[in-house]
Amino acid sequence: MGKYPKNSFTVDAIYSDQKINDYKGNPLIEALPSFEESKDIYELLINPLPFQKDERKENALIRRRCLTQIPQFFKPLGIHMDMAEFIINTIYQGYENRNPLNRDYVRKINALAKCAKEHESDFSKFIGTNAVAGGGCIIGLTSMGKTSCANRVCSGIPQKIIHGKYKGEDIPRMQITWMKIDCPFDGTVKGLCEKFLEKFDEITGENTIKDYRNTSDIATHSMMVKMAVIACRHNLGVLIIDEFQNINQAKSGGKD
Repeated sequence: MGKYPKNSFTVDAIYSDQKINDYKGNPLIEALPSFEESKDIYELLINPLPFQKDERKENALIRRRCLTQIPQFFKPLGIHMDMAEFIINTIYQGYENRNPLNRDYVRKINALAKCAKEHESDFSKFIGTNAVAGGGCIIGLTSMGKTSCANRVCSGIPQKIIHGKYKGEDIPRMQITWMKIDCPFDGTVKGLCEKFLEKFDEITGENTIKDYRNTSDIATHSMMVKMAVIACRHNLGVLIIDEFQNINQAKSGGKD
């Protein structure tokens, strides 16, 4: 760790040599922060509270006020370390077959853009089915630290990495390493798509949501294709959806 300051939002890419052969020569992976030891993840997660012995000599009012700082304390347990490693590995895995120097990958991105332009919802036939991106669902009791852990992991990974030259070759592009959104309270897939587009606009300063907001005749699958185009074009590493239990099966196409 240490390649980028913690809580960085936008950074210029700094490339690092990789120990895993499949990751070598991929600027999207080489630009990521290096997590090579468990202590790197532990130091990213832990949030100790400063303690001054003199505070014990203060009056009762001040001592009680000190107690309000306790919720800021976070010491990762084994489950938090596993969760953090899962998020980081998911980002690495997602970039493994997405090398902007690979002509075949560039061709697939262009095919996906064509798919969106033609309002084709079955875009798998354009881009093939050899994706290796991973995913998962993290389930746990309330207040066990799921959201806090995810936020702390993301704080150690710049959200937006700007690429210029890589080994003498121009690769001008934006890499959005992670996006975190809350599941909408209405429990619909369309609402989830709108959350995604709003967050994307917040990160990039664009205004893609304007074409979909307050427009009832826009099909959900059209928004999903737009999300896929954005994820590919801007090299999205991982999408984290919090409060996923809000998804309503009936409203999202399920039976119940």
